Order: sequence, then C-alpha cells, then structure tokens
Amino acid sequence: MRLLRALSYHPRIVRLVRGLGLQRVLSALYYRLNRPADGIWRLCLHGTSGAFEVRTAWQLRWLESVQVSADLDPDLQALMTSVRPGDVVYDIGANMGLFSIMLGHRVGAAGLVVSFEPQAEVFEHLQTNVRLNALRNVRAFRKALGAVGGSASVSIAKESVLSRLKTAEDSTAGPREQVDVVVGDEFVKAEDLPVPRLVKIDVEGAEYGVIRGLSGTLAHPSCRMVCCEIHPPLLPSGVTQDAVLALLRDLGFDKMEVREFGRWAVAVCCREPA
Repeated sequence: MRLLRALSYHPRIVRLVRGLGLQRVLSALYYRLNRPADGIWRLCLHGTSGAFEVRTAWQLRWLESVQVSADLDPDLQALMTSVRPGDVVYDIGANMGLFSIMLGHRVGAAGLVVSFEPQAEVFEHLQTNVRLNALRNVRAFRKALGAVGGSASVSIAKESVLSRLKTAEDSTAGPREQVDVVVGDEFVKAEDLPVPRLVKIDVEGAEYGVIRGLSGTLAHPSCRMVCCEIHPPLLPSGVTQDAVLALLRDLGFDKMEVREFGRWAVAVCCREPA
C-alpha cells in the first residue's frame, strides 16, 4: 500500500494518468483501497493530531498530501509553526475544517478559532469534524465574507474546495447555492469577536473583497500574520495578484513570502514588531 501511495504522487505517473484520461477511474479505485475502514483519517502534524471524516476521494488525497509533503500546504505549515496556545485564529474559507481542527487543537482551551464557510453541505461537514474532535474552542459561521454584504451565488464544484462565489463576469454553468455575505469588520463588531493574531484566507478568487471588508481588523497591531491563497484567473476584472498583495502591504504586512503553484499562489504575510 505504501508503494501504491508513493507511485500515485510521482509526477510522471500523475502526468501519464491524466494523459490517458484515467484520473477519475483510478481515483475511485485508490479511494476504495486507501480509505480508512472507519472512514476517519487521523492526521499528525508538528506534534498535533486531528481526526477527519473522509467522504470523497479528493478529501482523502488532500489530507494524505498534507501528511506526505509539507511543501504542498505552505500556509498550513506557516500557521502551525507560528500559532501559540491562547491565540485567536480566523479561518476564512474553512471548507471541511482542516485548518480549523488542527489550529483548534494547537491553540488549546484558552484560544479560539473562528471559522467561516458559507456552503451548506460543506458547513455541515465542518461541524461534524469539530464534534469529532470534541473542540469547544471553534466557533463556526455559515457566512461568506466580502466587501459588501448581502446575498451571493456560489458555484458548486465537484471538489468543494474549488467552489467559489460567482462574479458578474462569471458565466459558467453548473449547480449554484445562494449564501449570505457579510462585511468582515461589521460582523466582527456585531458578534463581539476578538481580534485575531493569525488569519487564513482561501476563498477561490474572492480574496480581495474579503480583505477590503476585514481591513480594519487586519490593520490592528495584534494581527500578526495573514496567510492568503491568491487565484489570479478567478479574481474580479481589474484585480491582479499584485493588487491583493499591495492591499495587504497597505494594512501593515511588510514582510511577505509568496509561493507560486502555477495558476495560484500562497502569500504568507507578517507584520514586523513595532
């Protein structure tokens, strides 16, 4: 089984499978062979353990890849090595809760993770994983963040980690779901949420709006790190990766490390001590 797992991550094997159009068939087979018998994947990272209910093949691969290679999730690695007991963390675009669960264990009972996930089915999965880990320090909200509040349509992807808010320029077909959008700073005030020390943003193209709506909170001196995934092909018209980075820089994050992954990037942005 270890050999099968190693081969499945080999670049040449991956390219061959894609070239032959066998990705879906082999993915389903791999899932049947490797899914834990109880359906629970147990992940250990930097001495912290978390448990996750696995429902699909891509979720298995995602969790497995985090264990196989730290390079595949630099934002998670940065947060896990920077977070401290008692910290407040915002997980924006929480999905099934990979970051929320691992960081929830890491911050301990004195800390808090505030999770935002707007898609109904994914939010339910997030809540399931929070209960599975018996975490009482995770507050989950079924909300999307943006620069303007209201309602928006989410384009539902087969792999829910790729689901995203529809923009005016987006004419793609497929299933959609209406979700609530709140302005981050207004929601923080309304819910009396503490200012985070660490923030993770993964919202598939909506990152610029999220940052604008949360700018007051992010500009607070207590907010020390923002880890933001940037998806240039999915950004609104006129918004570039440089514009997202410039906005974060204007909010006081003067130390940036950007990792490129083809069509997307991860920016780890820190505020230097005063």
